[in-house]
Amino acid sequence: MAWHRFDQGSHTQASQTWVAALHNAHAADDHDMGAGLLGDLAYQAAWRGDHTTAASVLNHALTRARIPATRCLLQLRLARTLAARGGPGERRSVLRALAAAEKHLTDAGADRPAWCAWVSAADLAVDSGQALLDLGGTARARQWL
Repeated sequence: MAWHRFDQGSHTQASQTWVAALHNAHAADDHDMGAGLLGDLAYQAAWRGDHTTAASVLNHALTRARIPATRCLLQLRLARTLAARGGPGERRSVLRALAAAEKHLTDAGADRPAWCAWVSAADLAVDSGQALLDLGGTARARQWL
């Protein structure tokens, strides 16, 4: 429902749905689901150009996530938002996040919750390539894309 609202441009309703789901994940003591939902809220913030908020939310979510697939998804989103934010100090942080995402994807194997079972090597390649393009690294980005 939240992604449907997001896709329609109804960002307030999408946020409300994600926050309600976050409360449910907290009540169920599902830290990874909660971290994933924070990742969705951060994605929305980044989509709307608020990369500072997105990075802050993603860094917090990473302190809660334990499952490698969750950590992979969060690291990919962090790399993308840091790259989009730009700035001279971001390159190292982006590369560190991409390397962590790659490691977590390898560690995940088939152990993925249903809500992030879709995370794959293709997502790693596309998000890595786009982050590198955002940083101006076209040669390396082409390798990923």
